[in-house]
Amino acid sequence: RWRPFLLDTYKTAVRLGAASLYVLTVGGKPAAFSCNYVFGGSEFGLRMGYDARLRDTGPGTVLLHRMLKFAFASDQHTFDLGEGDSDYKHLWRTQAMPSYRFCHYAKTSLRAQALRLKRHWLGEVTSNL
Repeated sequence: RWRPFLLDTYKTAVRLGAASLYVLTVGGKPAAFSCNYVFGGSEFGLRMGYDARLRDTGPGTVLLHRMLKFAFASDQHTFDLGEGDSDYKHLWRTQAMPSYRFCHYAKTSLRAQALRLKRHWLGEVTSNL
């Protein structure tokens, strides 16, 4: 469901020169990857993954080390590890910053209004601006 959206936005970012793709290979075969957005000296981690068969060798760790080294050797001042609070991020980050989400729910869409009410009921909505 999200794959087409991410593919379209990443293609646009590539076309605008606002994307980076890192691939770590072992023996000529992909072992880990990271797709990111890049703009104005900042890089935002979109998706990362690695070959589970190589888990014990730490391909994700090696790739992340190389990405950070490359990013800060260039003109980047910020590398956002992306959404979520995975344990590995605690080992690499210098600070955690709050992020905010703004949602618009079309008044004429019953489905959108049901989602708005659900989020409100679950306490996910902190304001009704």
